[in-house]
Amino acid sequence: MCRANTRIPVPSIYHYNVSPANDFGAPYIIMEYVDGNVASELRETKGCALGLFGTAEQDRRFRQQMANIQVQLASCRFDQIGAIHEGTEDGEFVIGRELVTGRGPWSSASAYYADLMKHVINACVQDARPAIPGFSLPIIFEYLIGIYGDSHNNHGPFALTNRDYGAHNIIVNDEFKILAVIDFDGVIAAPVEIVAQYPLHAFMNVPPLGYVSPKPAVIQRVEFEKPKLTEYQQLLKDAEKRLYGDKAGHLGFADSLLSTPASIYQGIMDYQEHSGTRNMVWMEIYSELLRRSVDMPRLSSCRSICRGST
Repeated sequence: MCRANTRIPVPSIYHYNVSPANDFGAPYIIMEYVDGNVASELRETKGCALGLFGTAEQDRRFRQQMANIQVQLASCRFDQIGAIHEGTEDGEFVIGRELVTGRGPWSSASAYYADLMKHVINACVQDARPAIPGFSLPIIFEYLIGIYGDSHNNHGPFALTNRDYGAHNIIVNDEFKILAVIDFDGVIAAPVEIVAQYPLHAFMNVPPLGYVSPKPAVIQRVEFEKPKLTEYQQLLKDAEKRLYGDKAGHLGFADSLLSTPASIYQGIMDYQEHSGTRNMVWMEIYSELLRRSVDMPRLSSCRSICRGST
């Protein structure tokens, strides 16, 4: 699908069989060999400076290519949420069940988030640690994403995103020029707050919304990575402008990075790590957002009254 609808470099697939009952006795895939190295591993081998993939110039180009790929993938739009599946006709792709929840497709963001909430709670129970701090986080998440999320696009369109996109799944040459993106298991047509996430393992970790860690090492890391977050957001905006021009309503996602809905979704992703300490942080953040949400209708009403009296 990427090869047919974008310019994202992906290895060619020659043949595959997902049935364990095939002649080999196990699922398999035969694909094109790409002569390169995984970006995250290559920078370790080369002993690159902290936060850089290669030299400063190579790092800038690498991040620009990452942004271009992310924007191209998001340019593929669908009217449902779910994973990409081959259709019955040649060259046709449809939205179907996704891997994380095992459900789908969904025609609305609210329906998807309701199933996601149930899935992460069930996973926590099955992990035999339901009493960990923040057990109720998924329930609060569903409420908050309904309040703060983009209600105008509840029924789509939904953009493709790779939830496992990052330096660990990018093959580069010796100068960190991207040769191919691999491992598309995490691709899903999704609401904008899911699309508006930074690539993984690229020194662009977004701190929890409004939270300041008391640990000096964490504070230092956050300050070090803050300029990279700003720079990458601008690279995404530039990539969107090149792809869409000045066309209104192009549904870009760069402006949504670091937004409240994107951070709320980040919280439910962190929750699945089952870290009690991390969950307590997000419980504080979610609680503050809950308090703000109580005042939202009141503020809206006050604005209406003020406008009516002028």
